[in-house]
Amino acid sequence: MPEVEYLNFDVVDENEWSIEDEDIFEKAAAADLEDEDYGVLEVEEGEFILDAAEDEGFNWPFYCREGKCAVCGAEVLEGEIEMPDQEIITEKEKEEDNVRLTCGGTPVEDDTKIIYNAKHLNLDWYSYV
Repeated sequence: MPEVEYLNFDVVDENEWSIEDEDIFEKAAAADLEDEDYGVLEVEEGEFILDAAEDEGFNWPFYCREGKCAVCGAEVLEGEIEMPDQEIITEKEKEEDNVRLTCGGTPVEDDTKIIYNAKHLNLDWYSYV
């Protein structure tokens, strides 16, 4: 069963950490963070990351669940997430910025690491909702 290590961007911002830091997840593990802000999710084969987070009782951001708004966007720092066709994220954002949607994204392998609540990317789609 794939696992996704996750970190809320708000925590990164509040602690003045940099996503560029190679040890950002180690910093998060050492900090006294709420489970919703940092941890590891087990995601069933074919299950969407957002659904797995909600199964744990987490209230991660989302809006449409249809790949049209990207409020559930996350930056993939390590690993691979499959995502079906959607209407909002450009190929550049997918390939260069590693953006995926948690509402329709499924981890392909273990050791996937994401920053969810990806408003830090300053992409146009996040501000319209």
